[in-house]
Amino acid sequence: MGVNVPLTFPPCTACAKSSCPMPAHCGVPGVRWMRDSSRRFLRHLSKKHAKAKEFTPYTQRPVELFIKHNLLPDLHEAFWFEVDEALGGTKAPLTARMGFLKRHLPGMKLLEVWPKLSAALLALEAGIPRRTIEAHRDIELGARAREEIIGSLGAHFGVFIYDRDKTKLARSLTSFDAFICAYTAMLSDTGRCLRAPSGFPEESGWIEIPHIGEE
Repeated sequence: MGVNVPLTFPPCTACAKSSCPMPAHCGVPGVRWMRDSSRRFLRHLSKKHAKAKEFTPYTQRPVELFIKHNLLPDLHEAFWFEVDEALGGTKAPLTARMGFLKRHLPGMKLLEVWPKLSAALLALEAGIPRRTIEAHRDIELGARAREEIIGSLGAHFGVFIYDRDKTKLARSLTSFDAFICAYTAMLSDTGRCLRAPSGFPEESGWIEIPHIGEE
């Protein structure tokens, strides 16, 4: 089942060390990967961005930095979005709740999905106009844009959806996100999502990312 909520916590929250060497010197795999990734990213920034935010392994996870540093920069600006941190202001309560719920869902396979990212990548594959993606979360224009996206995804990927269901999914952003989560989970089950790159600390959490251009 695809869920739009973090399934893991930032590396510092699970640390059991009696003393903290601080992120700059920490040897925990997740923190070490974040440190190296941030250094590589900062080296490629222009001088005007030299004071970019440092990584915070007590609110962020490696996967959030991977998306921010390695994936979003390769997309057109129209597809960019703010990456929510697992224990940031808007996600923290949801992350904590999922941590509780996981203990009561034994045997259920849960897959973390980011609907904003999946929708953008699937739209690229289906040739959906950028203006439609830009508008799909807009309060006034969103419903029409979401209906266009759902129709295009159905036509391009062969997903059958009743017309009345298309309308229902388009009217509600929450329902639309749930549809994108479910479809991305199906892509994952059929091997059509990206694998974590070599050296990535997968135990820290990974998300399902549609592998566009692949059948």
